[in-house]
Amino acid sequence: MADDLAWLAHVRERLTSKGETVLGRLASVHQLKLRRIGPEIHEILSELTRAWHQRDQLRQGFLLTMGTTPQRAYRSLIEA
Repeated sequence: MADDLAWLAHVRERLTSKGETVLGRLASVHQLKLRRIGPEIHEILSELTRAWHQRDQLRQGFLLTMGTTPQRAYRSLIEA
């Protein structure tokens, strides 16, 4: 991990004070954009999570009506 971030320390050493100011402003702009779109991203991820849970519940319900479990159904697919 330290090696992965070594370049960051190297880059920061070379920034001028003006460069740090510009980088700070750029970070602020990105932070504002993320605050604005953050709730939309959260909602999309929540919808995806709900869909995955519904899919899993449907799949499990189907397997139970077939008299099996997800583990047994998986094993039968591997052994086939």
